Amino acid sequence: MTVNIICRIPAKKSGVKAVPFELPAEPSSLRELVRMCVISCIGAYDREKRKEEPIPEQRFREMEYTGKFAFGYDGERSAADPEKAVSDALEAIRDGVVRVFSGDTELTDPDGELHVKDGDTFTFIRLTMLTGRMW
Repeated sequence: MTVNIICRIPAKKSGVKAVPFELPAEPSSLRELVRMCVISCIGAYDREKRKEEPIPEQRFREMEYTGKFAFGYDGERSAADPEKAVSDALEAIRDGVVRVFSGDTELTDPDGELHVKDGDTFTFIRLTMLTGRMW
């Protein structure tokens, strides 16, 4: 089953597009949909990270000597914990930091019944909190 996921961050001005997600089965609740999407994203992230080649030892020693290290290199990176990632995603939805919409309908109950058809579009919106002080 394929669904389209639109991920937006309101503060970003870049365009958005629907990304097709291949789901292993039809999710019956928001909780299952989030679980399937998060596990799919973790798999893609891990595959992408495995493609990266480590920094050669000589270059690493040069960075160590100068005290300037390149960002993005994580030689001892452990694999992401899927259960923790799913738990964090569901907590963000429960806390209202992330909103989920199916078409124009907001999905708020993680365990509520969800009817998904092939080609449905879901929108995940991460809300950003403004910082500052009270007047």
